[in-house]
Amino acid sequence: ALQMAQIPFLVVDYNQHALKALKEEGVATVYGDPADKDVLDFAQVDHARAIVIAIPDLHTQELIIGHASTLNKKIKIICRTHHEEDQPHLKSLGVQTVIQPEFEAAVTIAQRLLSEFGVAEVGIDGKVSRLKIEHGIGWCDTMQSIMNQAQFLRRLSGRERLEQALSLSDFVRSLVMRDIKKKKLSPESVAKELERRIRLARY
Repeated sequence: ALQMAQIPFLVVDYNQHALKALKEEGVATVYGDPADKDVLDFAQVDHARAIVIAIPDLHTQELIIGHASTLNKKIKIICRTHHEEDQPHLKSLGVQTVIQPEFEAAVTIAQRLLSEFGVAEVGIDGKVSRLKIEHGIGWCDTMQSIMNQAQFLRRLSGRERLEQALSLSDFVRSLVMRDIKKKKLSPESVAKELERRIRLARY
């Protein structure tokens, strides 16, 4: 996908066979241990906008995160993990986006099932955003989910609209209180952002 979009990137690995195959496809590579600071420095991480850590081992991830953050304080870190319980720890180290393959696969299955049962696309988006938020994806998706559900409400009427509105209200309140208790957000910032987003959704 990055090649199709003509976005320059390179792969750092110590698997020679994998690197050979990538080179044959025209991908830039660096041979070495990505957990080694000198290797990352040679790969010019200090000039990178983002780094993707696909290695599942937590200790190796911690080393790469630490070295990458030292070499480039503005770098965006995207990290893979197979364990949901590791997400808070990785984010505390500076990872902006954590990808859990099993969860992403479950979300895709849910999307297709909901579509098969006739759930509207906007309704699917809201439910998927809600699932992601409840698994700790973050406030940005919280706001997106609120906007999706608010737009969905505009298409409804009568009792159905009332039930959806109550559900959205309970959802927002529970998420806001959870984030405030965790000291991630202040009540003032929550209220301000919520008001701005709902105004944008024209609900």
